[in-house]
Amino acid sequence: MWRPESCFRIGAGGVDRHEASDLHIQPHCRNLERIAALSDGLFAIAMTLIVLDIRVPPETAVHSEADLGRALMALSPRIVMYLMSFLTLGIFWVGQQTQLNYLARADRDLAWIHIAFLAGVATMPFSTTLLAEFISYRTAMLIYWVNLLLLGLTLYWSWRWRPPAAPRPDRRASAAARARRSPAG
Repeated sequence: MWRPESCFRIGAGGVDRHEASDLHIQPHCRNLERIAALSDGLFAIAMTLIVLDIRVPPETAVHSEADLGRALMALSPRIVMYLMSFLTLGIFWVGQQTQLNYLARADRDLAWIHIAFLAGVATMPFSTTLLAEFISYRTAMLIYWVNLLLLGLTLYWSWRWRPPAAPRPDRRASAAARARRSPAG
């Protein structure tokens, strides 16, 4: 299991681990931090974009409390889609952050898996708007659910990812080394 302290080493002066200015982040943890930072930014943008689809009714269309009530009720499909998508993105963000907390290091393959995941996150505002606009159409529903499925599959893929194993030493070379070390007999 990944522990934050595994990403730090004490500087040359032998300073206390808790002094942030003297800590040096190990390169393998920097990759995880960069993935998390990119993820945080993209999730923030996607979560903001989905709310921008909810527009205040035009002033020219509202002449009474009843008109405002009807205009707000007309926005209800967009508000429901916003809430549903915001919570869904929140669940995926928490899931990804939890996964990153369990990883000890990242490599290029994991970075690409997370980029694929973030591509799905970036399409959520589109599929949310499409479904809010065409809520009674199966195609809009299908596109939205395919988006969610791809998010789930790529997050699962990143969970199943394993770093490549260290190269195995050649068995013949190991046998020769053992033979050299053993006393002649």
